[in-house]
Amino acid sequence: MTIENEQLLLFICSIGVVNGFLLAIYFLFLVKPRQRHHTLLGGLLLVLSIRIGKSIIFYFYPYSFYMKIYLQFGLIANFLIGPFLYLYLYDYVGKDPKYSYWKYHLGVNAFIVTATCFLFPYWNYLDIWRTYIFKVIYLQRIVYLVMAALLIKEAFGLLWAKKEGIPAKKAYWVRSIFWGNVFIILAYIFAGLGSYILGAVLFSFFLYLLLFLLILTNMERNEIVHKALPKYGGRTLDSVAQQSMLHNLNQVLHDQELYCNPDLKIKDVAQEINTSTHHLSQVINEQLGKNFNQLINEYRVNKAKSMILENDKFTLEAIGYDCGFKAKSTFYAAFKKITGTTPAKFKKSNSS
Repeated sequence: MTIENEQLLLFICSIGVVNGFLLAIYFLFLVKPRQRHHTLLGGLLLVLSIRIGKSIIFYFYPYSFYMKIYLQFGLIANFLIGPFLYLYLYDYVGKDPKYSYWKYHLGVNAFIVTATCFLFPYWNYLDIWRTYIFKVIYLQRIVYLVMAALLIKEAFGLLWAKKEGIPAKKAYWVRSIFWGNVFIILAYIFAGLGSYILGAVLFSFFLYLLLFLLILTNMERNEIVHKALPKYGGRTLDSVAQQSMLHNLNQVLHDQELYCNPDLKIKDVAQEINTSTHHLSQVINEQLGKNFNQLINEYRVNKAKSMILENDKFTLEAIGYDCGFKAKSTFYAAFKKITGTTPAKFKKSNSS
């Protein structure tokens, strides 16, 4: 390879890694409104960028002074690619695991690979890494890819739409992420030493494809990036998932008193319990037989009733504001609708 071609290749691969880090930062910290799958996608892009960046440094600068550090971080990132990919797709297609399930899942994988690198540093145990640990890492990646493939097959179809009515742009987005990861790992497994640069080239192509989808479908960008599918395989959430989400909802409302915020929106509560606004609305409607605003007003009125009974130093208007109502009129209207009486009559009938 000529020097000019090598420099061009280095430029293409490096730009891909830089774009990967920038997209990771965007999904991890900047995207609004935030949802759990944004964090998972940002994590996936971050570990992929670290892994590919390590390959570029190893290929072009094999005698770098910091090579040992680069390689160790790259190996840790490599072990987390599969979990991030699977959990992102798991969340994106509409399956809602129990609260914080994904954190424990990633935590276990991170602990395993970090402990392995601490006990068996790569440069001190080359034979063990090349004979055993590398095989375990790639086997783990393949297992996660298979599980991800099953998710996509049921929700979208791996290569083409499984049924009518599936949003085309969502399907392109998900398949691009999945097959991009498939081709990258195939390059690392079968391309030998050349896999270091082939994987980097494929990663750059994969990122440019995602950017192209986002730019090409500017009007549908929010639908692709911000919304998880409302249904998984044509089914709504099962009863176990609904009860789990309802428990989390009641817990955060009771413990944190989010309803006292007069500007509270359903997306704020959904973010707090790590679910989508669609699924939260579904659970409230199906399990409680009411909408979000009705539920929040009930919490506010119940708190107002407690304050009226426990403390006669505050005016009724002040109590309404303290419980999250923006105006006296809305407080009185909601109180009467829920209790059948006005705050003043309630106070009088319960006064000693």
